[in-house]
Amino acid sequence: MEQLAGNLAKPVANVTGFAVGVESQEEKCLDLLKQAAPDLSRIGVLLNPDNRIWHDTPIGLKVATEQLGLVLIRVESRGAVDIDRTLSHYTNGTVDGLLLVDDSTLAGDSSVRARVIEFAREHHLPSVSSYSTYARDGGLLSLGTDMGSIFRSAAEYVHRIIHGARPSELPVQRPTKFELVINLKTAKALGLTIPPSILARADEVIE
Repeated sequence: MEQLAGNLAKPVANVTGFAVGVESQEEKCLDLLKQAAPDLSRIGVLLNPDNRIWHDTPIGLKVATEQLGLVLIRVESRGAVDIDRTLSHYTNGTVDGLLLVDDSTLAGDSSVRARVIEFAREHHLPSVSSYSTYARDGGLLSLGTDMGSIFRSAAEYVHRIIHGARPSELPVQRPTKFELVINLKTAKALGLTIPPSILARADEVIE
């Protein structure tokens, strides 16, 4: 989005829009996962290397991993075409937790998302994602963008443009509202007790 707009606050090109995530989201996901499962040490970060954002592991994520005392292991997949083959390499205890990033070919693909959740359940792996429905679908935790607020703001932008506003007059907005969802059924199956401090922050708890 920044490449298209040039300047998010004052787009240079005649475009505007909404980002659906922020850089620190995955870092916060890691922190939540470590709090929920303190014994974790090796986190597999499932990402698509073809996505420019994830071509290199962001420095912030590396720093967060080190601060939490975790070892970050890149788990690369291009989506439905190779997800089973990718996951098959991590059945021998290589990782003891999973972070699924919000990528359209991975978390954004319902079949891939379901396969990752199934894999995590089969191998007793606590998992988290920045994709909003991950915990509702059976994952342990998700910290996702509140898409309802994005849709409402987008509708307002459409209204303003229809009534004469130029897209370049409307700043590109980053999300400011996020939903923390905790799946206690999954936590119970994993033998985990979610700390009250996390439960108190949750927007939704699935029991």
